[in-house]
Amino acid sequence: MPVIQEITKPTKPDTTTPNVVLVEETLQEQLPRADSVQRKTTSELKVIGFVLCGMLVIELLMVTFENRLSNDVSHLKSFEIIAASLCDEQSSATTVLFLGNSMTRHGFDEEAFLNAVRQSDHGEMKATRISPDNTALAEWYYIYENIFTDKDRTPDLMVIGFGDGHLIDHPSRHPNRLARYYFVRNHWDELTADDISSFEQQCEFVLAENSAAFANRDRIQRRLFSSIIPEYQTGMPEINDRLGQMISHIEQTPTYHRLHKLLSLAQKNGTRIVFVAMPTVDEYEVTSALLDIFAAEDVSFIDARNVTGIEPEMIPDGIHMNADAAGIYSKFLARALLNNDFDE
Repeated sequence: MPVIQEITKPTKPDTTTPNVVLVEETLQEQLPRADSVQRKTTSELKVIGFVLCGMLVIELLMVTFENRLSNDVSHLKSFEIIAASLCDEQSSATTVLFLGNSMTRHGFDEEAFLNAVRQSDHGEMKATRISPDNTALAEWYYIYENIFTDKDRTPDLMVIGFGDGHLIDHPSRHPNRLARYYFVRNHWDELTADDISSFEQQCEFVLAENSAAFANRDRIQRRLFSSIIPEYQTGMPEINDRLGQMISHIEQTPTYHRLHKLLSLAQKNGTRIVFVAMPTVDEYEVTSALLDIFAAEDVSFIDARNVTGIEPEMIPDGIHMNADAAGIYSKFLARALLNNDFDE
Protein backbone atom coordinates (compact mmCIF):
# COMPACT_ATOMS: atom_id res chain seq x y z
CA MET A 1 0.00 0.00 0.00
CA PRO A 2 1.57 3.22 -1.02
CA VAL A 3 2.59 5.66 1.68
CA ILE A 4 0.91 9.03 1.46
CA GLN A 5 3.04 11.82 2.70
CA GLU A 6 1.39 14.97 4.04
CA ILE A 7 2.55 17.96 2.13
CA THR A 8 2.70 21.02 4.29
CA LYS A 9 2.71 24.53 2.91
CA PRO A 10 5.89 26.30 3.76
CA THR A 11 5.36 29.16 6.15
CA LYS A 12 6.64 32.67 5.46
CA PRO A 13 9.38 33.88 7.69
CA ASP A 14 8.21 36.16 10.47
CA THR A 15 9.51 39.51 9.34
CA THR A 16 7.44 41.56 11.77
CA THR A 17 9.11 40.54 14.95
CA PRO A 18 12.45 42.19 14.19
CA ASN A 19 10.67 45.39 13.15
CA VAL A 20 8.65 45.45 16.36
CA VAL A 21 11.80 44.93 18.33
CA LEU A 22 13.50 47.71 16.38
CA VAL A 23 10.64 50.13 17.03
CA GLU A 24 10.61 49.27 20.72
CA GLU A 25 14.34 49.80 20.94
CA THR A 26 14.01 53.16 19.14
CA LEU A 27 11.23 54.27 21.47
CA GLN A 28 13.25 53.23 24.45
CA GLU A 29 16.14 55.32 23.16
CA GLN A 30 13.93 58.35 22.46
CA LEU A 31 11.99 58.30 25.73
CA PRO A 32 14.93 59.49 27.83
CA ARG A 33 15.55 62.23 25.26
CA ALA A 34 11.89 63.31 25.41
CA ASP A 35 12.03 63.28 29.18
CA SER A 36 15.18 65.40 29.03
CA VAL A 37 13.55 67.93 26.67
CA GLN A 38 10.45 68.05 28.85
CA ARG A 39 12.51 68.61 31.98
CA LYS A 40 14.51 71.33 30.21
CA THR A 41 11.31 73.04 29.00
CA THR A 42 9.83 72.84 32.47
CA SER A 43 12.99 74.36 33.96
CA GLU A 44 12.95 77.18 31.41
CA LEU A 45 9.30 77.91 32.14
CA LYS A 46 10.08 77.99 35.85
CA VAL A 47 12.91 80.45 35.24
CA ILE A 48 10.67 82.64 33.07
CA GLY A 49 7.94 82.50 35.71
CA PHE A 50 10.42 83.36 38.44
CA VAL A 51 11.73 86.33 36.43
CA LEU A 52 8.20 87.58 35.70
CA CYS A 53 7.24 87.26 39.35
CA GLY A 54 10.37 89.14 40.32
CA MET A 55 9.60 91.90 37.83
CA LEU A 56 6.03 92.09 39.12
CA VAL A 57 7.26 92.40 42.71
CA ILE A 58 9.73 95.13 41.71
CA GLU A 59 6.98 96.98 39.82
CA LEU A 60 4.60 96.79 42.77
CA LEU A 61 7.32 98.06 45.10
CA MET A 62 8.12 100.88 42.69
CA VAL A 63 4.49 101.93 42.39
CA THR A 64 4.08 101.78 46.18
CA PHE A 65 7.27 103.65 47.08
CA GLU A 66 7.74 105.72 43.91
CA ASN A 67 7.54 109.02 45.77
CA ARG A 68 10.38 107.95 48.04
CA LEU A 69 12.72 107.24 45.15
CA SER A 70 13.71 110.92 44.97
CA ASN A 71 12.35 114.38 45.66
CA ASP A 72 12.19 114.94 41.92
CA VAL A 73 9.84 111.96 41.39
CA SER A 74 7.56 113.28 44.11
CA HIS A 75 7.63 116.66 42.37
CA LEU A 76 6.86 115.11 38.97
CA LYS A 77 3.83 113.32 40.40
CA SER A 78 2.53 116.55 41.93
CA PHE A 79 2.20 118.49 38.64
CA GLU A 80 -1.57 118.15 38.58
CA ILE A 81 -1.95 119.28 42.19
CA ILE A 82 0.34 122.27 41.67
CA ALA A 83 -1.47 123.37 38.51
CA ALA A 84 -4.94 122.99 40.04
CA SER A 85 -3.91 124.90 43.15
CA LEU A 86 -2.35 127.77 41.20
CA CYS A 87 -5.16 128.21 38.70
CA ASP A 88 -8.07 128.12 41.13
CA GLU A 89 -11.02 129.76 39.39
CA GLN A 90 -12.31 131.19 42.67
CA SER A 91 -9.19 133.27 43.21
CA SER A 92 -8.83 136.74 41.69
CA ALA A 93 -5.09 136.93 42.35
CA THR A 94 -2.55 137.25 39.56
CA THR A 95 -1.15 133.75 39.00
CA VAL A 96 2.55 133.33 38.32
CA LEU A 97 4.21 130.06 37.32
CA PHE A 98 7.98 129.78 37.67
CA LEU A 99 9.04 127.12 35.19
CA GLY A 100 12.53 125.66 34.89
CA ASN A 101 14.84 122.92 36.11
CA SER A 102 16.96 122.40 39.21
CA MET A 103 18.40 125.89 38.75
CA THR A 104 14.91 127.26 39.41
CA ARG A 105 14.29 124.77 42.21
CA HIS A 106 17.37 126.03 44.05
CA GLY A 107 17.04 129.65 42.93
CA PHE A 108 13.39 130.53 43.50
CA ASP A 109 12.50 131.46 47.08
CA GLU A 110 8.70 131.77 47.07
CA GLU A 111 8.51 133.47 50.46
CA ALA A 112 11.13 136.07 49.58
CA PHE A 113 9.44 136.73 46.24
CA LEU A 114 5.94 137.20 47.69
CA ASN A 115 7.23 139.35 50.56
CA ALA A 116 8.85 141.66 48.02
CA VAL A 117 5.58 141.83 46.08
CA ARG A 118 3.57 142.63 49.23
CA GLN A 119 5.87 145.53 50.01
CA SER A 120 4.83 147.14 46.74
CA ASP A 121 1.39 148.53 45.96
CA HIS A 122 0.69 145.63 43.65
CA GLY A 123 -2.46 143.57 44.13
CA GLU A 124 -2.72 140.00 45.39
CA MET A 125 -0.51 137.43 43.73
CA LYS A 126 -0.20 133.64 43.78
CA ALA A 127 3.09 132.09 42.75
CA THR A 128 4.45 128.58 42.53
CA ARG A 129 7.12 126.68 40.66
CA ILE A 130 7.43 123.57 38.52
CA SER A 131 11.07 122.62 38.15
CA PRO A 132 11.87 118.99 37.30
CA ASP A 133 15.55 118.11 37.36
CA ASN A 134 17.73 118.07 34.24
CA THR A 135 15.09 119.51 31.93
CA ALA A 136 15.06 122.13 29.18
CA LEU A 137 12.62 123.65 26.71
CA ALA A 138 11.35 120.27 25.44
CA GLU A 139 9.98 119.32 28.87
CA TRP A 140 8.82 122.85 29.70
CA TYR A 141 6.81 122.99 26.48
CA TYR A 142 5.02 119.74 27.31
CA ILE A 143 4.35 120.87 30.87
CA TYR A 144 2.61 124.04 29.69
CA GLU A 145 0.79 122.24 26.88
CA ASN A 146 -0.37 119.15 28.78
CA ILE A 147 -0.66 120.22 32.41
CA PHE A 148 -2.12 123.66 31.80
CA THR A 149 -3.60 124.39 28.36
CA ASP A 150 -5.07 120.92 27.82
CA LYS A 151 -6.88 121.25 31.16
CA ASP A 152 -8.18 124.77 30.40
CA ARG A 153 -6.16 126.32 33.19
CA THR A 154 -3.41 128.76 32.31
CA PRO A 155 -1.39 131.11 34.55
CA ASP A 156 -1.46 134.83 33.96
CA LEU A 157 2.31 134.95 33.86
CA MET A 158 4.94 132.28 33.22
CA VAL A 159 8.52 133.03 34.25
CA ILE A 160 10.99 130.69 32.55
CA GLY A 161 14.46 130.67 34.07
CA PHE A 162 17.11 129.31 31.73
CA GLY A 163 20.82 128.74 31.46
CA ASP A 164 23.22 128.09 28.63
CA GLY A 165 21.57 126.18 25.77
CA HIS A 166 18.27 125.49 27.51
CA LEU A 167 16.08 127.18 24.87
CA ILE A 168 17.45 125.70 21.65
CA ASP A 169 15.78 122.83 19.78
CA HIS A 170 16.81 119.47 21.17
CA PRO A 171 14.97 116.20 21.85
CA SER A 172 13.96 115.55 25.43
CA ARG A 173 16.78 114.09 27.50
CA HIS A 174 14.31 111.90 29.38
CA PRO A 175 11.56 110.61 27.09
CA ASN A 176 10.79 107.87 29.64
CA ARG A 177 9.85 110.53 32.17
CA LEU A 178 7.72 112.25 29.55
CA ALA A 179 5.86 108.98 29.14
CA ARG A 180 5.34 108.43 32.84
CA TYR A 181 4.65 111.89 34.23
CA TYR A 182 3.87 114.47 31.54
CA PHE A 183 0.57 113.15 30.11
CA VAL A 184 1.82 113.48 26.53
CA ARG A 185 0.04 110.53 24.89
CA ASN A 186 -2.46 112.91 23.23
CA HIS A 187 0.41 114.59 21.39
CA TRP A 188 1.92 111.50 19.78
CA ASP A 189 2.61 113.23 16.45
CA GLU A 190 4.69 115.91 18.18
CA LEU A 191 6.54 113.32 20.21
CA THR A 192 7.48 111.15 17.24
CA ALA A 193 8.52 114.17 15.21
CA ASP A 194 10.65 115.89 17.85
CA ASP A 195 11.64 113.48 20.63
CA ILE A 196 11.15 109.76 19.91
CA SER A 197 11.68 109.33 16.18
CA SER A 198 13.04 105.75 16.17
CA PHE A 199 11.00 102.58 16.64
CA GLU A 200 13.19 101.57 19.59
CA GLN A 201 12.53 104.88 21.35
CA GLN A 202 8.81 104.52 20.75
CA CYS A 203 8.79 101.00 22.22
CA GLU A 204 10.69 102.24 25.28
CA PHE A 205 8.20 105.09 25.59
CA VAL A 206 5.25 102.68 25.72
CA LEU A 207 7.05 100.51 28.30
CA ALA A 208 7.85 103.54 30.46
CA GLU A 209 4.27 104.76 30.20
CA ASN A 210 3.08 101.52 31.79
CA SER A 211 5.96 100.65 34.12
CA ALA A 212 7.28 102.77 36.97
CA ALA A 213 10.35 100.55 37.28
CA PHE A 214 11.27 100.93 33.61
CA ALA A 215 10.63 104.68 33.58
CA ASN A 216 12.87 105.20 36.63
CA ARG A 217 15.58 102.66 35.90
CA ASP A 218 18.20 105.42 35.70
CA ARG A 219 17.23 106.61 39.18
CA ILE A 220 17.44 103.07 40.53
CA GLN A 221 20.91 102.83 39.02
CA ARG A 222 21.92 106.07 40.70
CA ARG A 223 20.65 104.80 44.03
CA LEU A 224 22.77 101.69 43.69
CA PHE A 225 25.85 103.61 42.58
CA SER A 226 25.44 106.23 45.29
CA SER A 227 25.59 103.49 47.91
CA ILE A 228 29.06 102.44 46.72
CA ILE A 229 30.54 105.60 45.13
CA PRO A 230 31.19 108.57 47.47
CA GLU A 231 29.55 111.88 46.45
CA TYR A 232 27.79 110.21 43.51
CA GLN A 233 24.35 111.50 44.51
CA THR A 234 25.46 115.12 44.85
CA GLY A 235 27.78 115.15 41.85
CA MET A 236 25.50 113.67 39.20
CA PRO A 237 23.07 116.63 38.89
CA GLU A 238 25.99 118.95 38.18
CA ILE A 239 27.44 116.50 35.64
CA ASN A 240 24.06 116.17 33.90
CA ASP A 241 23.63 119.95 33.67
CA ARG A 242 27.12 120.42 32.30
CA LEU A 243 26.61 117.61 29.77
CA GLY A 244 23.42 119.32 28.68
CA GLN A 245 25.33 122.53 28.10
CA MET A 246 28.02 120.65 26.14
CA ILE A 247 25.35 119.04 23.95
CA SER A 248 23.88 122.44 23.22
CA HIS A 249 27.22 123.55 21.74
CA ILE A 250 27.55 120.55 19.41
CA GLU A 251 24.88 121.86 17.05
CA GLN A 252 26.55 124.45 14.85
CA THR A 253 23.46 126.47 14.03
CA PRO A 254 20.94 126.49 16.90
CA THR A 255 17.28 126.53 15.94
CA TYR A 256 14.30 127.68 17.98
CA HIS A 257 11.24 126.03 16.39
CA ARG A 258 9.91 124.69 19.69
CA LEU A 259 10.38 128.07 21.33
CA HIS A 260 8.19 129.63 18.64
CA LYS A 261 5.57 126.94 19.26
CA LEU A 262 5.58 127.69 22.99
CA LEU A 263 5.25 131.43 22.42
CA SER A 264 2.40 130.89 19.98
CA LEU A 265 0.61 128.57 22.40
CA ALA A 266 1.02 131.00 25.30
CA GLN A 267 -0.25 133.92 23.21
CA LYS A 268 -3.29 131.88 22.18
CA ASN A 269 -4.09 131.14 25.83
CA GLY A 270 -3.44 134.62 27.17
CA THR A 271 -0.33 133.77 29.19
CA ARG A 272 2.47 136.31 29.24
CA ILE A 273 5.96 134.85 29.28
CA VAL A 274 9.06 136.37 30.84
CA PHE A 275 12.41 134.73 30.15
CA VAL A 276 15.13 135.08 32.76
CA ALA A 277 18.80 134.36 32.14
CA MET A 278 19.84 132.91 35.52
CA PRO A 279 23.13 133.48 37.33
CA THR A 280 25.93 130.91 37.13
CA VAL A 281 29.60 131.04 37.97
CA ASP A 282 30.68 130.61 34.34
CA GLU A 283 29.48 133.37 32.06
CA TYR A 284 27.36 132.31 29.08
CA GLU A 285 26.04 134.15 26.06
CA VAL A 286 22.45 135.02 25.32
CA THR A 287 22.69 134.96 21.54
CA SER A 288 21.54 137.74 19.29
CA ALA A 289 19.25 135.24 17.55
CA LEU A 290 17.47 134.60 20.84
CA LEU A 291 17.20 138.30 21.64
CA ASP A 292 15.78 138.90 18.17
CA ILE A 293 13.05 136.32 18.86
CA PHE A 294 12.18 138.00 22.15
CA ALA A 295 11.93 141.36 20.41
CA ALA A 296 9.95 140.07 17.44
CA GLU A 297 7.48 138.22 19.67
CA ASP A 298 7.22 141.11 22.17
CA VAL A 299 8.40 138.83 24.97
CA SER A 300 9.95 140.25 28.13
CA PHE A 301 13.53 139.32 28.95
CA ILE A 302 15.32 139.83 32.27
CA ASP A 303 19.09 139.48 32.37
CA ALA A 304 19.87 138.12 35.85
CA ARG A 305 23.26 136.64 35.02
CA ASN A 306 24.97 139.18 37.24
CA VAL A 307 22.72 140.15 40.15
CA THR A 308 24.26 142.51 42.68
CA GLY A 309 24.92 140.68 45.93
CA ILE A 310 25.28 137.20 44.48
CA GLU A 311 28.91 136.15 44.76
CA PRO A 312 30.53 133.08 43.11
CA GLU A 313 30.85 131.29 46.45
CA MET A 314 27.05 131.51 46.78
CA ILE A 315 26.81 129.17 43.77
CA PRO A 316 28.92 126.34 45.20
CA ASP A 317 28.66 123.89 42.30
CA GLY A 318 28.77 126.64 39.67
CA ILE A 319 25.12 126.20 38.67
CA HIS A 320 22.80 126.02 41.68
CA MET A 321 22.36 128.94 44.08
CA ASN A 322 22.43 128.46 47.83
CA ALA A 323 19.68 129.79 50.11
CA ASP A 324 21.25 133.24 50.50
CA ALA A 325 21.65 133.69 46.75
CA ALA A 326 18.09 132.42 46.17
CA GLY A 327 16.71 135.11 48.48
CA ILE A 328 18.61 137.86 46.69
CA TYR A 329 17.67 136.52 43.26
CA SER A 330 13.95 136.19 44.12
CA LYS A 331 13.73 139.74 45.47
CA PHE A 332 15.52 141.05 42.40
CA LEU A 333 13.11 139.12 40.21
CA ALA A 334 10.07 140.51 42.04
CA ARG A 335 11.25 144.08 41.53
CA ALA A 336 12.08 143.46 37.87
CA LEU A 337 8.69 141.91 37.17
CA LEU A 338 6.80 144.69 38.94
CA ASN A 339 8.75 147.34 37.05
CA ASN A 340 7.86 145.51 33.86
CA ASP A 341 4.11 145.95 34.50
CA PHE A 342 3.64 142.32 33.56
CA ASP A 343 -0.01 142.11 34.56
CA GLU A 344 -1.26 144.83 32.23
